Amino acid sequence: MQHRSATSTSSQPVPSTDARQRHDVDIIGSVSNGRVSLDCFIKNMSAYGALLQFNGEDRPFAEEERVHIDLPGFGLCYANIKWAAPQTAGVKFRVGKSEKPLLRSIIDDYRRYK
Repeated sequence: MQHRSATSTSSQPVPSTDARQRHDVDIIGSVSNGRVSLDCFIKNMSAYGALLQFNGEDRPFAEEERVHIDLPGFGLCYANIKWAAPQTAGVKFRVGKSEKPLLRSIIDDYRRYK
Protein backbone atom coordinates (compact mmCIF):
# COMPACT_ATOMS: atom_id res chain seq x y z
CA MET A 1 0.00 0.00 0.00
CA GLN A 2 1.29 3.46 -0.82
CA HIS A 3 0.15 6.85 0.39
CA ARG A 4 0.53 10.32 -1.04
CA SER A 5 0.87 13.32 1.18
CA ALA A 6 -2.10 15.65 1.05
CA THR A 7 0.27 18.60 0.76
CA SER A 8 2.66 17.01 -1.72
CA THR A 9 2.75 18.38 -5.25
CA SER A 10 4.81 15.42 -6.45
CA SER A 11 3.12 12.66 -8.40
CA GLN A 12 5.56 10.15 -6.88
CA PRO A 13 3.94 7.87 -4.29
CA VAL A 14 5.36 8.01 -0.79
CA PRO A 15 6.03 4.53 0.66
CA SER A 16 3.94 3.64 3.66
CA THR A 17 5.65 2.58 6.87
CA ASP A 18 2.53 0.63 7.81
CA ALA A 19 3.32 -2.55 9.76
CA ARG A 20 1.13 -4.56 7.36
CA GLN A 21 4.01 -4.42 4.87
CA ARG A 22 6.27 -6.12 7.36
CA HIS A 23 7.22 -9.78 7.23
CA ASP A 24 7.75 -11.97 10.26
CA VAL A 25 11.40 -12.78 10.71
CA ASP A 26 13.44 -13.83 13.72
CA ILE A 27 16.87 -12.39 13.06
CA ILE A 28 19.50 -11.77 15.72
CA GLY A 29 21.19 -8.40 15.34
CA SER A 30 22.54 -5.60 17.46
CA VAL A 31 21.57 -1.97 17.84
CA SER A 32 23.59 1.00 19.11
CA ASN A 33 23.23 4.73 19.60
CA GLY A 34 26.99 5.22 20.08
CA ARG A 35 26.72 5.04 23.87
CA VAL A 36 24.65 1.88 24.41
CA SER A 37 25.01 -1.25 22.31
CA LEU A 38 22.63 -4.19 22.73
CA ASP A 39 21.81 -7.48 21.10
CA CYS A 40 18.28 -7.54 19.75
CA PHE A 41 15.82 -9.78 17.97
CA ILE A 42 14.36 -8.38 14.77
CA LYS A 43 10.82 -9.74 14.96
CA ASN A 44 9.39 -8.30 11.75
CA MET A 45 10.86 -6.23 8.98
CA SER A 46 10.20 -4.43 5.71
CA ALA A 47 12.45 -2.38 3.46
CA TYR A 48 11.29 0.65 5.48
CA GLY A 49 11.53 -0.44 9.11
CA ALA A 50 11.46 -3.16 11.73
CA LEU A 51 10.22 -4.24 15.13
CA LEU A 52 13.07 -4.82 17.58
CA GLN A 53 12.87 -6.77 20.83
CA PHE A 54 15.37 -6.48 23.69
CA ASN A 55 15.88 -8.98 26.50
CA GLY A 56 16.01 -7.48 29.96
CA GLU A 57 16.11 -3.86 28.81
CA ASP A 58 13.00 -1.84 29.55
CA ARG A 59 13.40 1.15 27.18
CA PRO A 60 17.04 1.40 26.14
CA PHE A 61 16.40 4.01 23.42
CA ALA A 62 14.20 7.09 23.24
CA GLU A 63 11.70 7.94 20.51
CA GLU A 64 13.28 9.71 17.52
CA GLU A 65 16.77 8.69 18.68
CA ARG A 66 19.17 7.85 15.86
CA VAL A 67 20.60 4.34 16.02
CA HIS A 68 22.43 1.91 13.82
CA ILE A 69 21.48 -1.74 13.53
CA ASP A 70 23.93 -4.43 12.54
CA LEU A 71 21.89 -6.64 10.19
CA PRO A 72 23.34 -9.98 9.10
CA GLY A 73 23.78 -9.93 5.31
CA PHE A 74 23.53 -6.13 5.14
CA GLY A 75 25.92 -4.59 7.66
CA LEU A 76 25.12 -1.35 9.45
CA CYS A 77 21.69 0.05 8.74
CA TYR A 78 20.90 3.50 10.10
CA ALA A 79 17.46 4.09 11.60
CA ASN A 80 15.35 6.31 13.85
CA ILE A 81 13.41 4.94 16.80
CA LYS A 82 9.78 5.74 15.92
CA TRP A 83 8.22 4.40 19.12
CA ALA A 84 9.47 2.64 22.24
CA ALA A 85 7.66 0.35 24.67
CA PRO A 86 8.95 -1.99 27.37
CA GLN A 87 11.48 -4.33 25.71
CA THR A 88 10.43 -3.38 22.16
CA ALA A 89 10.90 -0.55 19.69
CA GLY A 90 9.79 0.26 16.18
CA VAL A 91 12.40 1.71 13.84
CA LYS A 92 12.27 3.44 10.49
CA PHE A 93 15.33 2.73 8.35
CA ARG A 94 17.30 5.65 6.91
CA VAL A 95 18.50 4.04 3.69
CA GLY A 96 18.62 5.14 0.10
CA LYS A 97 16.59 3.72 -2.77
CA SER A 98 19.56 1.67 -3.94
CA GLU A 99 19.75 -0.14 -0.57
CA LYS A 100 16.07 -1.11 -0.30
CA PRO A 101 16.37 -4.07 -2.73
CA LEU A 102 19.10 -5.53 -0.51
CA LEU A 103 16.85 -5.22 2.54
CA ARG A 104 14.07 -6.95 0.60
CA SER A 105 16.46 -9.75 -0.38
CA ILE A 106 17.37 -10.31 3.30
CA ILE A 107 13.66 -10.74 4.05
CA ASP A 108 13.15 -13.04 1.05
CA ASP A 109 16.18 -15.15 1.98
CA TYR A 110 15.02 -15.50 5.55
CA ARG A 111 11.52 -16.51 4.49
CA ARG A 112 12.88 -18.96 1.90
CA TYR A 113 15.20 -20.78 4.33
CA LYS A 114 13.13 -20.50 7.50
